[in-house]
Amino acid sequence: MGGYSYKNLLDYILELEENPEYIGKIEEQFRCLLTDYFFKDEAREKPIALYLKGIDIPASISSCGSLLKVTPEQIKSLTENDLPGNTLAGQIMMSKQYLKVFYSNHQAEYKKLPPDVQLELLDEVKEKNDSISYAFIKMNDDIEADKRRKIITLAALIISNIHKKTGVPYNKLPEPANSILNSAISNGNTIFTGKPQDLTDIADDSKIKSLIKTFFVIKQHKDLVTYSDFFKSELKRYQRRVKIR
Repeated sequence: MGGYSYKNLLDYILELEENPEYIGKIEEQFRCLLTDYFFKDEAREKPIALYLKGIDIPASISSCGSLLKVTPEQIKSLTENDLPGNTLAGQIMMSKQYLKVFYSNHQAEYKKLPPDVQLELLDEVKEKNDSISYAFIKMNDDIEADKRRKIITLAALIISNIHKKTGVPYNKLPEPANSILNSAISNGNTIFTGKPQDLTDIADDSKIKSLIKTFFVIKQHKDLVTYSDFFKSELKRYQRRVKIR
């Protein structure tokens, strides 16, 4: 099961908290986080999905009021323990329900697994725990970064995201990127708070398209529209994130 790749946790939780089905229900949100996020692949097996939907939620999570307030230290207390079976991932991955599905050739009890299989499972439990811990650390780092990001930095970040997610090649720029962005965005050195006054330039359709044409190799009008829409969707994503303040 090596290597976990998840959608940004901060964005996922914000979407979850806006879902009418889960508003104000932190325990249900956390179960959803397990079922549809950290154990998404495993939960494709119906017995695992059912088990996760009924799992007890740690009191340290229930008392937070919001998953956005869960600290790395609180998660660390759930993912690090001298007894792997007492960790968040261990509780799930060493359960009878999990062993019946993923270790069906053996008895569904950890202590009765062959030694080499036990070691393999312990490695997977540690890897999953580490991925959960890292995701919450990154979420808290993202929240802090969002509070300090200038508008010009946000524009550069969105442009970088377009390149990374689409593979569209960069143009050879006539001058440094910062100079181009400073010329296009009059309030670029202001901290981005998502308020209307922040959006005067960065959300202007003509300026967005001009930046797209400047920074990227655009051969067709439809590509210009696609990347401009991508820019706008990324801008909306960061607008939602700064509301956490």
